[in-house]
Amino acid sequence: MMNCSIARFSKVAAVALLGVGLTLGGCKSSKSTSYMDAYNSGNHAEAYKRASEASTSGPQAQREQASLVAGLSAHSLGNDAEAKKYLQPISYSSNVEVAGKANATLGLIAEAQGDNAGAARAFELAGSKLTGDEAARAYLHAGDAYAAAGNKTLADSMYKRGLSMATGDIGLATTIRERMNAPAAGGTETASGYGGTPSGAFSIQLGAFAARANAEKLASQVAGSASTMGLGQPRIVPTNKSGQMLYAVRVGGFGSRNEAAAARDRFGKGGFVAANVD
Repeated sequence: MMNCSIARFSKVAAVALLGVGLTLGGCKSSKSTSYMDAYNSGNHAEAYKRASEASTSGPQAQREQASLVAGLSAHSLGNDAEAKKYLQPISYSSNVEVAGKANATLGLIAEAQGDNAGAARAFELAGSKLTGDEAARAYLHAGDAYAAAGNKTLADSMYKRGLSMATGDIGLATTIRERMNAPAAGGTETASGYGGTPSGAFSIQLGAFAARANAEKLASQVAGSASTMGLGQPRIVPTNKSGQMLYAVRVGGFGSRNEAAAARDRFGKGGFVAANVD
């Protein structure tokens, strides 16, 4: 099996995130060699053209790798809308390397757009897919995004994960330790730790309770799974149903009802799609 090395990831920020010398295995066809060579030489326009064409045919593994390179190339060319078109469908690929790098780039896009919550989720999911220093850098960025959103609890959790994954880069480990020791910035978390605001029009609602303590219990039970799935921290949202005050437990933030429904099915915890008015 031929290893196809990507010498650069995408933009200076991406190089800082994941480093250089990234590898994609299983690249056998002349098409894949062609777009990889173009990407490695810095000819992102040609790489995008060839990879986008290659993404429409062939075995699934090769289509996903082509989609990844098409997305990276589009991002390098400054066309983030086009990059997302290729990267979002492979962000949950069974190929953890493809999924990890796709989510890392989606995190960079969200970060550049000021979407801290979206960036944090994407970087966190990237960290769960990648290994070694690549994972550590992804978790570092996830921690920074959570910190920017005012959630020091989750930021510290990401930094700890990053530190545990750092292997060969001493400077990276030092940076993560510095972040962990930094003072907290003002944020939006509630005293219970289940505050914050959604990043999209829809969320997954897992339950609603008359007693807030019961809502906090459910939020605590699903927090780990939600984090692993890249859905972020559960939120407890006061709602009014038929004149009764309830405390709803919601996770995630999505731009459309269909996206939220797909994430709910992957999450596997039941619930329904709720419009965010909180």
